[in-house]
This record gives sequence, structure tokens and C-alpha cells, in this order.
Amino acid sequence: MESVERGDHNGGATLEASHQFVSEAEQLVWERLGKHVSADTVLIPNLRLTNEKKDYELDIVAGSSRPTPAGRTSTAG
Repeated sequence: MESVERGDHNGGATLEASHQFVSEAEQLVWERLGKHVSADTVLIPNLRLTNEKKDYELDIVAGSSRPTPAGRTSTAG
């Protein structure tokens, strides 16, 4: 199992990269993203969502356990 060091200003953490990616590009994004997120960030590869009409795949989902600032519902834009 390959490990990827995850960047953090407070000492860092390690991600276990046991997932097999479909392409080198997905693997590269996973590795680079893993080096630049904080230790409280969770990265989930290839999350599949399915309903009766369509199948969706999210290549990488990132989530954090940090509280959201008051008045904001997401960290996007």
C-alpha cells in the first residue's frame, strides 16, 4: 500500500492511497491534492451516486471537520 504525505502547517498526516485510479491524471490530482490539504481534510476517491435515471461518479470528494463560519453554508465561492 502506497502512502502519500498530506501537507499541513501543524505537522501533517498520511493518506493511504490503496485505491486503483482509472488514469494517471486522477492519480496525479489525488497525490498533489493530498500534499496540500490540512490534516482534518478527508479525501474520498471515486464516489459513485446512482438513481433510477443516471449514474454519476465524483473523482475526488474533499470534506473537512472544521466548523463553517457563521452565516456560510459552504466554502465554495
